Amino acid sequence: YVPTEWGRDVCTLLNVRANNDWRLLGKRFGYSTSELKHWAMQLDPTMSLLNEWFMTHKADEATYGLVKMLNEIGREDAEQIIRKAMANAGELIPDDLPMDIKRLPPIFLSYQWGSQKAVGKLKTNLEQAGYSCWMDTGEMGG
Repeated sequence: YVPTEWGRDVCTLLNVRANNDWRLLGKRFGYSTSELKHWAMQLDPTMSLLNEWFMTHKADEATYGLVKMLNEIGREDAEQIIRKAMANAGELIPDDLPMDIKRLPPIFLSYQWGSQKAVGKLKTNLEQAGYSCWMDTGEMGG
């Protein structure tokens, strides 16, 4: 999910423990303490955080929101890596980003077994709108 043009370099910087590392970024994005603790146990916690962020937001919104938040937490080093990679790709990130960063709530889809196909389409549409969705697609028993 995280763009390869800059993902590894940004993760390398933010994985170094500091007052404004990936933990602060995650808090500012609105992730819970339990989510942060889970990512802290990963080999690359920043990549885990950013994968979640990019999975639940449209690509340009995720990138712009990340750049804005990196600037707000004083991580101009990581911000500049992304801006440079975007410029090299012919895309510019506006300096004044009017984005209001908010995390959309996760959605659990409960449904009757006969409606699985329709609910699957609903799940796809919700995910395309930026929501994180979960539905049980295994055999339902009772």
